[in-house]
Amino acid sequence: MKNDDFRVQFPLWNIALLLILSIWSYGVVYAIDLVVSDFEGVFYTTGQQVYINWHMPSVLSLVIGQLALIAFFIIYFIKLRQYNKNNPGNELRPFTLFKPHEFLEDDELFRQVTERTTKKVYVLYAQAVPVVIFLIMFLPTHRFLYIALLFGLLIAHNALYYWAVRKFMNGKTQLSHTGIKPEKRLSKFTLVMIAIIVFLALAFPTYQVVQIQTNQERMLEQFERCLEDGHEAILTYDGTVNCSKD
Repeated sequence: MKNDDFRVQFPLWNIALLLILSIWSYGVVYAIDLVVSDFEGVFYTTGQQVYINWHMPSVLSLVIGQLALIAFFIIYFIKLRQYNKNNPGNELRPFTLFKPHEFLEDDELFRQVTERTTKKVYVLYAQAVPVVIFLIMFLPTHRFLYIALLFGLLIAHNALYYWAVRKFMNGKTQLSHTGIKPEKRLSKFTLVMIAIIVFLALAFPTYQVVQIQTNQERMLEQFERCLEDGHEAILTYDGTVNCSKD
């Protein structure tokens, strides 16, 4: 088995899919909010003109995410078909629920590597999940942040798994008579992943504050312009200004 084996690289495919889903989900969350609110605030009038209040980041994330998902699955199925053709005795299904494709159990040594790596992932979740729960409890922000935190945790999970297996494939894993020698760098890697998650949790609210300030300045300009034109300005709950004649 080589580093370019499809099963060895499978965590990287998972990471790519999770990154695409995180982009796509931002637009999906916005679209669901529009449906629930009956598209209130999407259309507004200025005089006799009707305008559509596009939220471009959400629209772009929805379109780009959808196109990226289509491209991903096309490439994925081509790669999977090629692997199954070259490995007729060890074919992989397109999707699985009970046994992930990245599990390596060809022999006893690979089973030890898989068991040890999944132990690392367990430790990662044991340390990171309480942090994520704490952030969800004390950060009253848009629910997409919570989705992004979960995606970040899954990405860290796959990155840790790939890092450990790749290290073994490169011959850097130390062996002992009782199996694979435990390493002492897991806590460092876990702390880095937790630091990244915390950074994302703090960066997103900061971005929201800046966006709220920008929207307030834009609303104030629209409000003043509407009054200067002699029209009635109505401020809706979603931050748009409806301008109509008295």
